[in-house]
Amino acid sequence: MKIFISGPIEGMSDRHLKRFGELKEYFERAGYEIITELAVPRPELENEVERLINKCNKETDLISWLIISMSKIWALAQCDALFLLSGWRECHASVILFVIARKLGLPAYVDDGSAIKLANEDKIRGWFEKQMEKL
Repeated sequence: MKIFISGPIEGMSDRHLKRFGELKEYFERAGYEIITELAVPRPELENEVERLINKCNKETDLISWLIISMSKIWALAQCDALFLLSGWRECHASVILFVIARKLGLPAYVDDGSAIKLANEDKIRGWFEKQMEKL
């Protein structure tokens, strides 16, 4: 089983960031394969930044964030579950990954190990499905 660990990164203390490594170690000892948000492979996408900047009328930071987010979504799609660190609801990328995990039918867990469900999950799922239909 492969697990993707996600959580807030920007502005977090070293102690919080160490939690990624602690959980990775814990799950690997239990026999799971782990991808953390801190170590998402970004093979070809980094080369796309300049090309996308030239094609889009968007800020460089936004394009970079979108490309990194796409890399995380791709990595999550290769996994069997999503594990969210505390504070994930304040992290845009983690919320997006949660919605994608639900769309993919993957279980999502928070740091205390319990299954989670957002109070407005059905509304979020409906909105997301409408967006996907537009593509």
